[in-house]
Amino acid sequence: MATPKCPKCDNSSFVLEELKVDKSSYQLWGICCSLCGTVIGTHERYNIGTLLFNMAKALKINIGN
Repeated sequence: MATPKCPKCDNSSFVLEELKVDKSSYQLWGICCSLCGTVIGTHERYNIGTLLFNMAKALKINIGN
């Protein structure tokens, strides 16, 4: 398997950082290079799939495993 690398500095270590995005209705996190801080991806604060699964379970709706 290939090792992911920062496109700016070639570092292969990353951290999750909260992003401050003006006029955003959602809290976002950035997957950032631990060395230079370049954002290589984003992630929502909550995993939507897990939230929906838990809601369906609470409502006793079978959506599979």
